[in-house]
Amino acid sequence: MDLTHSTAVITGGASGLGFSTAQFLISKGANVALLDISEEQGHQSIAALNSNRAKFIKVDVREAEEVQNALREVQTTFGPIHLCLNCAG
Repeated sequence: MDLTHSTAVITGGASGLGFSTAQFLISKGANVALLDISEEQGHQSIAALNSNRAKFIKVDVREAEEVQNALREVQTTFGPIHLCLNCAG
């Protein structure tokens, strides 16, 4: 599967399985949006990815409006969303 120019939204993306998935997707040419509640970890993760194809958005996934706003921001930044991965928890 060619992931070049695909866009992925990863909840819980700033650490653990979510971050590992983000690293893999970046290596395959995808854009990734890391949605996470931890702002400090989010900024550290974006720095570690060191890619203009990665974006962190602080989101509490228990709040529907925050999720909707984040998805709009992802679409504004990267265009259509192709993959959604839920690693929050």
